[in-house]
Amino acid sequence: LLENHSTTITHEKLLENHRTFGKAYGIINSLFLSRVGNFTCPVCVGAVLTCVDDQCFLDGKVSQIKYTESCRALSEAKDYRTLLQLVRNGKLPPITKTKNYKGTIVVEFQATDADARNDKSQQPQPLLWFEFTPKSSNLSINTPSNLKKFQDRNSFTHYLQCPRLSRFIGLKLISSSIGSVNIDVCSIGASGLILQT
Repeated sequence: LLENHSTTITHEKLLENHRTFGKAYGIINSLFLSRVGNFTCPVCVGAVLTCVDDQCFLDGKVSQIKYTESCRALSEAKDYRTLLQLVRNGKLPPITKTKNYKGTIVVEFQATDADARNDKSQQPQPLLWFEFTPKSSNLSINTPSNLKKFQDRNSFTHYLQCPRLSRFIGLKLISSSIGSVNIDVCSIGASGLILQT
C-alpha cells in the first residue's frame, strides 16, 4: 500500500497493511528509487508495476507476480533501444514521458484502459522503466561533492505526467551492471494520496 514515506515492505507488512487499510487506494504522484549502498550487483535496468487487484501481490509470495504480456515483455527491455522497439511492436504500452536524471533514463508508460476503468480483474501494469548509468562509470567517493554526484547518479525521484490509481506497486529488477542473476536495490517509495473506500 502507498504511504507518504519510503519503508521496507515485507509480505507480513503487506498483509498487515491490507487488513488495516481495507479497500484503500493510492493516487501515485511520484516515485523514488535508490541503488545507493555497498552492493556488488546494483540494479541497472528495472521497471515499476501497479495493480488494483488484491491477488496480484498477495498470492502467498510477494515475489511471484501474475504477469500480463506487457510485463513479460519488460524482461526483454535490457536497454533503451530495445524498449523503444518493444513499444513500436505493441508489446509495451505507449510512452507518456521520458526523462534523463543525470544519466538515469526514466520512461513513463501510458495508463491502459483497465487502469482507467479500475477493472478488478486487472493484472499488474507497467508504470515506469528505468536504466541507471552503469556503476563502473560513477565517480569515486572521496569528496563531499563526489558523494552528492554519486547519490544523484544512483537514485531518482520521478514526478508522474499522469498520476496513477493503484493499491499495490511492484518492482521488477531486470539486470545489473554484471548480469541478471543477483540484483541489488536500496529502496523504493511512492508519494501521493490515500483514498479510503
